[in-house]
Amino acid sequence: MTTLLEPTIDLTARKVPLHRLVDVELRKLIDTRAGMWLLILIGAVIVLVEAVLVITAINFGEVAPWSVMFAVMATPLGLLLAVLGVMTVTSEWGQRTSLVTFSLEPRRMRVVLAKLLAGLLATVVLLLFTLVFTAALNQLQATIIGQDAIWDVPRSQLVGFGILHTSAFFLGFSFGMLIPNTPAALVAYFVFRFVVPGLLMTLGMFWDWFAPVVNWVHFSNALEAVLDVAPTSEAYWHLASATGLWVVLPLVLGSVLLVRREIK
Repeated sequence: MTTLLEPTIDLTARKVPLHRLVDVELRKLIDTRAGMWLLILIGAVIVLVEAVLVITAINFGEVAPWSVMFAVMATPLGLLLAVLGVMTVTSEWGQRTSLVTFSLEPRRMRVVLAKLLAGLLATVVLLLFTLVFTAALNQLQATIIGQDAIWDVPRSQLVGFGILHTSAFFLGFSFGMLIPNTPAALVAYFVFRFVVPGLLMTLGMFWDWFAPVVNWVHFSNALEAVLDVAPTSEAYWHLASATGLWVVLPLVLGSVLLVRREIK
């Protein structure tokens, strides 16, 4: 006589530690072909842009200020960190590893949190690399030219540089959560980055009633106002409103869709 055993779920099994999930997500960023080449591209862009600036400064015999080194990196680094934020989420679906991931850890929001922490860690490492690399180049070019290095970046500007580029990662991550497809999410982010600001300003010019609304929904302007030397209390409210619209709302909607999505 054969005894059939009823399948049961072991409720006493230990949860997968969060640090292990973060470690797995970091490995996905490094080990996968797309993630590895994106990180290589970010590093290469930092080195190439700064090298061109330093070679030009040495050629003209004028020391390039440290602030200029940060300024020329602002746009390309911000865009690439946004791409990193998108791919941190969407690569799970593009590479068809979601079934394995959510089978090993069925609590999907813990996986999302691990992805967010892994992406933030990678962002911090890249920002620290930018800081150290530009500082070393600043001193190197001054030594070659025979002048004193210009260290004209105050601590507040360093903090602002970090906040600005961390926000780019958060925006990319939010768009990736809302649109779980890498090309579509990237297109949506670039529309937000390059089309929406101009559209908002244009609507504010043609519609008088919309002009006050622009300050509450224009993310870039709100962030720059807060990073100003003396931000007002209203600037913080503008940033909170724009962040809620462009970061929190897509993240919440994407989380709801993720929880309800059928994993195939």
